[in-house]
Amino acid sequence: MSLWPRSMRSQLIFLLLGALVAVQCLSIWLFLDERHEAMMRVTAKDAVSRVLNIANELQNTDSALHAVMIRAAESQEFRLSVDAIALAQGRHAFPLNRLQHELQRVFAAMPPRELLIALRSPEPPPSIRPELGLHEDDDELELIISAALPEGWLNARVDLGEAPFQWAWPAIMSILLTMGTVITVVWLLVRRIAEPLQSLVLATRRLGQEQAMVHLPCSGPAEVQQLTACFNEMADRLIQLLAERSRTLAAIGHDLRSPITAMRLRVELIDDDEERERIGLCLDEIETLVQAALALASGNSDAEPVRWLSIEVPPHYRRV
Repeated sequence: MSLWPRSMRSQLIFLLLGALVAVQCLSIWLFLDERHEAMMRVTAKDAVSRVLNIANELQNTDSALHAVMIRAAESQEFRLSVDAIALAQGRHAFPLNRLQHELQRVFAAMPPRELLIALRSPEPPPSIRPELGLHEDDDELELIISAALPEGWLNARVDLGEAPFQWAWPAIMSILLTMGTVITVVWLLVRRIAEPLQSLVLATRRLGQEQAMVHLPCSGPAEVQQLTACFNEMADRLIQLLAERSRTLAAIGHDLRSPITAMRLRVELIDDDEERERIGLCLDEIETLVQAALALASGNSDAEPVRWLSIEVPPHYRRV
C-alpha cells in the first residue's frame, strides 16, 4: 500500500507542508547556532573584562596576596591560575583571532596588555569553524583567556556549558499557525480547481456513453475555464458527428431493405435448390449487416458488433 497521496489536493498539501517543515527546521537550526554564537561572545566579553581587571589588581598588589585574590575571584564556571605560559597557545588550543581583535578594540581604554583568546578541547576536534574556531560540539570546549603579567600569564578557563533547554513556544505556535493557514488556503484553492475538473470527468463519461449532454459552466481559474470551454465545443462537434453518422446509417439501412427483398423474390425463381440455398444464406448475411447498421444508428449499445464479411456472388447472379 503506497503512502503517497493520490489526489491533487492531498499531494499539494503534503508537498507544501514538507517544504514548510524543512524551511522552519533550517531556520530554527540557524537561529540556535546564531544564538549560541552570540551567547559565547557575551560570555567572552564578560570574562575578558574580569581577567583584565584582575590582572591590573595583581600587578598593583603584593605577590603574597595573589593566591587569595585569585581564589576570591574564581567561581564554579570561572577558573584562574598564574602560569609561566599562556594556555591559549598550548596544545589543543584553537585561537579565536577575530573575536580577540574585536574585544581588544572594546577594551582599548584599559591599560595596554597582551591578550590571547582561544578554545581548548581535551582532544583535537574533527572540524573547526574557520571564522570563529567553533567546534561542532561545544559542550566539551572551554574558553581560554590569557592576559600577560610582568612575570607569567594570568590564565582563565571559562566553562561554555549549554543553556538549559527551553521549548520555543512562540516559534512552535508560529509554525502551527502557518501550517493551518497553508492548509486552508490550499484547500480552498484546489477546491476551485478540483470541482470543475470533477464535473468535466462526469461529463466526459456521459459523453462516452452517448447520454444527454449539458453544457458545463465555465468556473474556476482562467486555465480551467479555457479547458471547460474547449470541452463544450468538442462535445458539440462530436454530438453533431454522431447524429450525422446515425442519420447516414439509418438511410443506408432503409435503402438496402428494398433491394434485399427484391433479391429474395428473384431467388425463389431459381430452379437449382443448392444454388438457391447458397444465395439465400448470402442474403441473410447481408440482412444481418443491415440490421446491425440500423441498431447502431438507433444507439442500441446491446446490438451485436458489426462484422465485415467477404461474400462471393457468382457473376451471373450479380446482374440480378
